[in-house]
Amino acid sequence: MEDSKYLRFDLVRDSGKTTVWDVVSNNGPALGQIKWYPQWRRYCFFPWNNMLFDNSCLKDITFKIDQLMNDRRAMSA
Repeated sequence: MEDSKYLRFDLVRDSGKTTVWDVVSNNGPALGQIKWYPQWRRYCFFPWNNMLFDNSCLKDITFKIDQLMNDRRAMSA
């Protein structure tokens, strides 16, 4: 999944080991970022303040995080 019906995922930074992605509404502002959280050893979504999400958007964000985790596992293998 590159982008979803309502969200766009823009690559912000690629360190070669991890990436940072902006989560942007197709018709509005940036909603937050997906980035590596070393304390949990996984990608997490960091929403900006006062953002609102429905279940469809949360599913799309979860799908993107799952994709990133699968890519990271594949790089480690």
